[in-house]
This record gives sequence, C-alpha cells and structure tokens, in this order.
Amino acid sequence: MRIFSHRYLRIAALALSALIIFAGFAAALVLWNQDKIIASMLASVKERTGAEISARSTAFRILSGLVVVLDEPTVVAGGREVVKLESMRVVLGWRAIIFNRGLPLRSLILERPQLVVAAQEFAVSETAWRHPGERTLQEVLGQLEWLSAATRRIEVVDAVVRDDQGELVCDDLDAVAYKMRGDWNRWRAEFNASIARAPLEGLRLSGDVTIGYSGSESGDAIATGKVWFREAPVDLLDSPRIKPTGRLQGAIEIDVTRDGAARGTVQFDVQRLVVRGEAVGAALDLGDFTLRASFLASARQYQITDLSLADPDRQVIGGQLTIDEPYSANPNVAIAVSGFEIDVAKAKQRIDAAAGVPREIKDVLAALESGTVTIESASLAATLAELRAAQPDLLRRYLVLNATLSNVAIQPPAQTKLPAVHRLSARVAFEKGSLTVTQGSARVGASTVEALRAKAGFPSGGDAIAYEVMAHGDAVLDELLPAIEHELANRKLEVLDRFKSLSGRMRFDVQAAGGLREGRAQTPHRYALRLEPRNARLELKSPPSTVEMTSGTLLLGPDSVKVNQLVANDRSGTARINGDLKLTANGPSAKGIDVELHAILAQDWLSQVIDPAALAPSGPVSGSISVRNDPGAAGRFLVNGELVLSDGSVQLGFLRAPIVTRTATFKFTEHSLNLHLTQATLEDSPIDFRLVVADLNQPVLEIYAMVDRLDFEAMKFVRMPWSPRGKSGFFDVAAKGHIEISKGNLAAFQMSQVKTDFVTNRGDWRVYNYSAVAYRGQMSIDLSGRKRDFWLHMKGTIKGMEAGPLFQLSNPRAEPVMAGKMDLMADLWADTGEEFYKTLAGTASITARDGRLNRFTLLSRMLELVDLKSWLTARFPDPRLAGLPFDLVLADLKGNRGTFWTDNFLLHGPAMEISALGSIDIGDSKLNLEIGMSPFRTVNWLIEQVPIIGSNVAAGSGHLVAAYFQVSGPISDPTVVPKPITSVAAFFKKFFSIPVNVVRPKTIK
Repeated sequence: MRIFSHRYLRIAALALSALIIFAGFAAALVLWNQDKIIASMLASVKERTGAEISARSTAFRILSGLVVVLDEPTVVAGGREVVKLESMRVVLGWRAIIFNRGLPLRSLILERPQLVVAAQEFAVSETAWRHPGERTLQEVLGQLEWLSAATRRIEVVDAVVRDDQGELVCDDLDAVAYKMRGDWNRWRAEFNASIARAPLEGLRLSGDVTIGYSGSESGDAIATGKVWFREAPVDLLDSPRIKPTGRLQGAIEIDVTRDGAARGTVQFDVQRLVVRGEAVGAALDLGDFTLRASFLASARQYQITDLSLADPDRQVIGGQLTIDEPYSANPNVAIAVSGFEIDVAKAKQRIDAAAGVPREIKDVLAALESGTVTIESASLAATLAELRAAQPDLLRRYLVLNATLSNVAIQPPAQTKLPAVHRLSARVAFEKGSLTVTQGSARVGASTVEALRAKAGFPSGGDAIAYEVMAHGDAVLDELLPAIEHELANRKLEVLDRFKSLSGRMRFDVQAAGGLREGRAQTPHRYALRLEPRNARLELKSPPSTVEMTSGTLLLGPDSVKVNQLVANDRSGTARINGDLKLTANGPSAKGIDVELHAILAQDWLSQVIDPAALAPSGPVSGSISVRNDPGAAGRFLVNGELVLSDGSVQLGFLRAPIVTRTATFKFTEHSLNLHLTQATLEDSPIDFRLVVADLNQPVLEIYAMVDRLDFEAMKFVRMPWSPRGKSGFFDVAAKGHIEISKGNLAAFQMSQVKTDFVTNRGDWRVYNYSAVAYRGQMSIDLSGRKRDFWLHMKGTIKGMEAGPLFQLSNPRAEPVMAGKMDLMADLWADTGEEFYKTLAGTASITARDGRLNRFTLLSRMLELVDLKSWLTARFPDPRLAGLPFDLVLADLKGNRGTFWTDNFLLHGPAMEISALGSIDIGDSKLNLEIGMSPFRTVNWLIEQVPIIGSNVAAGSGHLVAAYFQVSGPISDPTVVPKPITSVAAFFKKFFSIPVNVVRPKTIK
C-alpha cells in the first residue's frame, strides 16, 4: 500500500514538472510571438464584431491568462470612431488563444474611454426622448451578441460620453458588465454615472441591470434591474409660466420587454421643491416629500399608477399619470390624484398668488378663511402644450374634482351684510366648468343651514358665474337684519324706516338661481323661499311697536308671494293671513288674500297703509276681508268682507275732533266700501255718519251725516274769511255728500235746521242747496271755491233775519247799531288766500223794515249839526237819545277790490228821511259819502206836490227844511262837514229823487 502511494506521488511530480516545463515553453513561445498573437486577436475581433482596434503600443503580462495592455487605443466601427481610450487591458484565456484565436476575451477593461454616440440618439422632441422600440432593442441585443462574441466581461473606468457634435452627454462613468454563469445569453451590468446633458443635467445614476433573454422559452423580459438616482432636476416641464426647482433622489426597479415597453416601480424623495413662474405669481414653496409609484412606458402610452405622495409624517396624496402617444408632437396627458388634504388658509395664500387660476374661481375662494378640503379624487386631462401654456381657463375646461369640505369658515362679501359662515361641511364635485355641492351643512352666525345643495357654472370669457342653490335650516333673525335691510334697500322698497329690530327664529327652505359677477352676488332671477316663523318678533319704530309671528308659512318668489295660515300677534290681538300675490311690473295681482282680525288695534295697523292725516281709526277691530283679482278688469281687485270697530273713534282729516263711536262698520262689497258709524258723537253731539265709496278702483267719496249740534269750524276747511287758512287733511280724491244739522253755529252766528249738499274734486269745491234758519230768518246760499287761486264765490239770499242779534255778534253786550227785519240778496267774490276784504267784489241789495238806527258815531255827529227843534214833534223823541226809527231802509251796492258804491241809499222813517250816495272801502274801513237829511213832513209835502213840481221848483217853499253833509274818513271816526245848499234844484235832484222815485219810479230824472 505504501509502495502504491509513493508511485502515484512520483507520477504527479513528474506530470507537474512536465506542465511547468510546458508552461514555460508556452510562455516563451507567446513572448516570442506576441506581435503575431495580438494581430491575430485584433483580426479576430474585427472579423467577429466589425470593430477595428488600433493602439499606440502594446504590452504583455502572463498571469492566469494572457494580459494584453493597449496604450491609447482607438475603436472604429461603421466607418466612425466609436471610442477613444487612455488604456485598454485585454485578458485572454489560454484555451481561447489555442483554439479560438483568443476570443472570446476573458475580460476587457477600458480606462478613461471617450465614447462617441450619434446626436440623434439623444434628440429630444417637444415631449421626451425618442422611444427605442422593438427594432432598437433588437439592435441592442445584437450588440450584446457581438459583445458576447468578443468578451465575457467588460469594465469601464472613468468614461466620458459625447455626441458626434462634441457635446458632453455623460462623464464620470464607471461600469462593469459580465455574462452570467449558467445563462450565457444574459449580461449583468453595474454602473455609476453623472448626466451632463439637459434636461437631466446633474443627475447621478447607479444601477444593477440584467440584460438579455433568459433561458425560459416563455420569458418576454430582455432587461431587468434597479437604478438609483440622486440630484435629479424637476424642471422637465419648464416653461415661462411654470418653473419648478428642486432635486430628486430615489430608485427605479424596471423590467423591459422585447417590444420596448418598460414597467416597474419608482420611489424618490423631492427636496426643496419650489414652483415659480407667471402661472403661480409669487414663489410656491412645496417643501420636501416622498413619492412612490408603479409605471409602464410603451410606444403608445406612459402610465404611472399607485402613486403615493407623502410628507415626512403621513401620506398627502395618491394618484396616477397617463400620457397617450408620448412620442407624438403634442401628447395627451391625464393626471389623477386622490386622498390628500388641503389646509384652506395656506391654500388661499397660494391661490391668491397664482396667476393661472381663473379670476372667477379666485373671487369665490377669496371668502374662504380656514378649514380643511379633502380631495377624494381629482383629474386633469389636457395636451402637453396646454399644460405648459397654463392658460387661465385650463382648470375650468379640464379639471374633474371630488372633494369634501370640513369645518370651513367663510367671510361673505361685506356688501351682503351677512354674518360669518363657519363649520361648513359638504361634498364638492367640479367637472369641466361645473361645480356641484351636496350634503352641505353650516352655521351662519348662530343660524343653521342643512341639506345644502348647490351648482355653479364657470363659463369661459369671464362671464358671470351662474349658480343654483338649495338648502333648509333655522335662521336667527336678529343677526340677519342687516342683510335683510341691505336687500330691501337694493330693491328700493320703502320699508327700512319702519324697522327697529328683528329677533326670534324662522325655519326656511330655499331654492335659488342667479349669478356672480366680479365676486358680487346678483339678485337671483329665480328663487323659491319658504319661511316658517318660530316666535319671530318684529320691532317697529312706530306702532304697532311689536309684532310676533308664531306659526304659518310664507312662500316667496321673484314674481309671487304666498301666505298660508300666518298668525301674527300684536299688543292687543291676532291676525290670521292667507294670500297668493302675483308681482308684476304693473303692480301686484291678488289671486287671493284672506285676512281674519281679532281685536287688532286699528290705530296700529291702518296707519301703515292709510295716511292717518286723512283717516285715523282707533280701537279694536275684528272681522275678515278677502281680496281677489277682478276678472273683468286687469289691475283691479274685488274686496269683500266686514270689519267692525268697537268702542273706538274715527278721526277724519277734515274734522277738528274724532267721531267717538260705539260701533263702526267697514263693509266691503267687491268694488265698494261702506263705513257706517252708529251710536256716535262728534264733540259730544250725537251724529249718524256714513261714508260710501262706490268704486274703490275709481274712488269718489260719498259722505252722509246727520248731526244734532255742530260748530261749523269743527270742519277744518270752514273758517271765517279773516281767519288764516289751515291745513285740512283728506284723501286727494273727489267727494260729495249731504249733511243735516239740527243746530249749528259759525263762530257766534247761530243757525238751525241746516241742510246742504257739497261736492269737491281735488281742491275745487262747491256747497249748494244750503238752507238754514238764523235769527228767525231764512237763509239760502250757494258757495264754491277754486284750489288754483283760492277764490270764493258766494251767492244767496236772507229773508226776515233779525238785524239786532246780527250786529251784536262781535260784542253781545253792546247795543246793536240797527234793529229790525232784514233781507239780503248778494252775489260776491273774494280771495280767501289773500286779504279777504280787500279783494271783495260783486253786488248786494239790502232791505230793512220796521227798525231803528241806534246811536253810533256817524249818526250822532250829523244830528248834532241839525236844528232838530223845527223837525221834532211830541210824537217823536229826540233821536240823539232814543235812536232813529225807520220804516224802510234800502240800498244797492256794487263793488270791486273791497270798495262798494251806492247811489240809492234811503232811510225812510216817521221822523226824517236820510239819503246817501258814495262809496264805502271795506278793506280799509273808510267812507266817502254825501248824505242828506230832511224832516218827514218835507218829504210828504214833496210827494203831494209832485204833480205840479217841474222846472219851477226853484221858486222855493216855506215847508222845505233839509241838511246836507260830506262824510269821509275812517268808519269808526268819520269826518262830517255840512255843505251849503247852493241850488234847490240840485239839492232836490240829488237827495229827494231817491224817495220820490221809490214811491213813483222815474218821476225825477
């Protein structure tokens, strides 16, 4: 056994010695023939690969194989230089040298190579690099086969890549690639490189990639691996409107199939991402975040799925990106994101600074203050050119969004006067210019909004935003009063001055459609508002001071108002209202209004619709009325019903005092109104008063009254001519009527059995058929007046009136100037707007009988100038003491501007006769008269002598005794001057023609 072992050892030693001898011989042989071997190897490379290699010098080293070092070699393929190196080391296996002319090489090491590639291989279109495609990949695989035929391992140390134009593509490239054991069709490559060519300048890459077909027949992948990158730029979409800056780092795992499609996953971190440009205004600092995604890139589509974007603490966003026809001139890009939250306050600042957001959207978002918006899904599909341009309408046209609002706070525009909105929550959807809000709720001040739904359209061209909104909730009215006042002011509704405060709650349900222009809400052109009061209190500045609405509903629309069982309470009673109003440009149209009143104070409510200066009822009112359109006449109404005022009063504008009534009935019958006051008094005098309006659409008031006692000045439009004109409030419509008064007075002038008719039409008036008994005389008068100049026309007669009381009206205790029965016929005009007496004009005839002229200044002064001893007899006492008796007084007066003339004044009495002619200025209270006096026997003698009197009257007569005076000056203090009788004939014709002509007319001419 030991012998056997030694034998084998000797054999092994001999073999080793032979091998060493052979190796030494082979090495010597190689060294002796190195030039031939290198030439043969390079020829073999050229034969198999088509690449021609040449070097400045060569060197050999023998290790486990033959190491050939080529200094400054160049490689030419296809007629152009492919690579220039500083050094190339080639490691050949002995077997390859012996049997295959040195190929494949065991290893190829390229030191500081300078690679040259065609510039078009890196040409960038408007979108991205050219897709390699299946043909290009086949070329790559073919080159791998070429490489496999040339070497089994290749190392690149500190390589530089340029294009054939000399532009730097990549520097600092280190790589090692080798054929994988057990699968000689596949290569594994590990590399590190820096990209120096835009748009990836500065990108650092490292990777571990396997390339080539696997041994599996069904396998489709030709490349798989992982690439790490850092310092990657983010400005691939750089444009004048969007300029992102920042750096990326991460890794990509990728599989490439034989058709050129690539799929895999990517994870990278973004550092200090900042977006600038015209589209965003101020710089938008997005900070740091991490992105993970899966991708697929083919000739027809780029697709990024399962995208997850997270900040250092949590996931912010998920989504996907699709680019269709990515290698076309203008590919379509679709971006979809989901599952991220936006802080409203921060986003508002960014949107305010963004120039690419449409102004209409900015106007809407300007009101946002705080809260959270969760984007459930958002997508944007547009062409790459449109994304680069980032025009203002980009989002309007292409954005599709689904989001949730949580606890959002909004400050409405100041002009709306609305309180702040808070705790707003809703689902929001936006698609191609249309915004939809559902499941919304919010608090508006203390008010609540529920079931909010809204829709808004954002048209192109900056037109107004059209919106629709629906919601219901509970409104706190005191907070909403400023907004209500603002809306009423915009509508120019004259009710603001009546409001003092509004409180309580009101349930509402609203649907509205309108528009927003330049951030301002326009009045909705279509809306339906349902209101249900819940103890809503309305405080007014004037009675009724408080109105409380407790139940019922109001339905409001742009052209209609509907009221259903609305119950309103004031301080005294209750009103129940049902109604349906149609609002038109020509005024309201009442389809039906029904009102029930229960002890409502008339003075509180009617003053809101009727001028209290014209009609002011006071007291509790009960009853019901209904108002309907008149089917026979557009714009007119039919009113039916009855209202009863109990234990109250009615103040008519033309009366000095109200009519106190036990019952006042307002009865409406279609077009007519009948107001009847029963058991009533006017200034403590019983009155039966009725006011009738036959047609409320063309109102003419008819007033009928019967009064027991009445001071005529209780009617404001009645006044003494010398009294100042007062204001008599009444409806500015035509009126007529009939009044009967048992006993009445105008100042101190007493009347009874007064009856009259009257008519008035907007200031012009007439009193006619006026009859009365005054101081045992009968009066019959017709009065009329004109509003335009306040002139009064008085026409009438007085028969048999006691003159004494009439002259005592101004001073009842004084002795009357005249006593007796008096008749008067007058037709006079005067201006009641100016000085009545100075404008008095017209005619008057006065007749007095069986009376006496008592002592007064003028009479006394004339009598003092007459020798009464020759005139008086025992039958007639001294008129200076007892007054001057008369049987008849006659006078005709004509006047103008306050001055009246007479030429036939005559006093005929048992003691003497007085005749006068001249003027009386009533306006200035002055006289200018010529007066003659004669004893009664002279007149009798003249009458007896009339048949024989003629031109010989100047011969005189012993019976003729007379006095002749000129009277002038103030009526209260006249100047009386005796005048000499220079011509009996003249005297006779002037003074005695009056009594003679009275007895025998036209006797003296």
